[in-house]
Amino acid sequence: MSERSRSDEPMRRLLAEAAELPRSIEPPRDLWPEIEARLGERRVPAAVAWRRFAYQAVAAIFFMALGAVLALALRPAESSEVRSGDVRAASFAGASDFATVEAEYLRAKDQLWLLALSRRDELSPVAMRVVERNLRIIEAAIRDLRGALADDPENSQIEGMLLAKHRQGIEILQRLTAPPVEI
Repeated sequence: MSERSRSDEPMRRLLAEAAELPRSIEPPRDLWPEIEARLGERRVPAAVAWRRFAYQAVAAIFFMALGAVLALALRPAESSEVRSGDVRAASFAGASDFATVEAEYLRAKDQLWLLALSRRDELSPVAMRVVERNLRIIEAAIRDLRGALADDPENSQIEGMLLAKHRQGIEILQRLTAPPVEI
């Protein structure tokens, strides 16, 4: 007998035994009632549900207020004409409006970061490390954009990029602090 046929023998026996097995097996009893009962036991305790609702309500109020402030701050100046392809025409009314919007973003990021830190024990250490690394990258981009804006303070494109970076940081923190979704 060749070496190869000896190594194939256990596989042939296994395949032959598998071929003899029945195609389907009926369970000895109906398992669904027990499964359904155990699923019903997994209800969220009232205190946890209330806390989750409170977090969601606070976040909703905060973001509605932030949206209102941003809508007011981002509307174009009354005197600016919107021309096709003109990025500056759709920008902020002036440096003071940009500063206000940026201050709101910074305040929002600070509040979300404090919420994340207060819930740190509920969050995965891996998730926290990833978020911290991404926020460091975003903060480095913000520093670079601020330097570019200092060199060219009238550049609305740089202002827009700077606000976009702030939004990215806020979005990351929102995902981190959002209550877990149960399926």
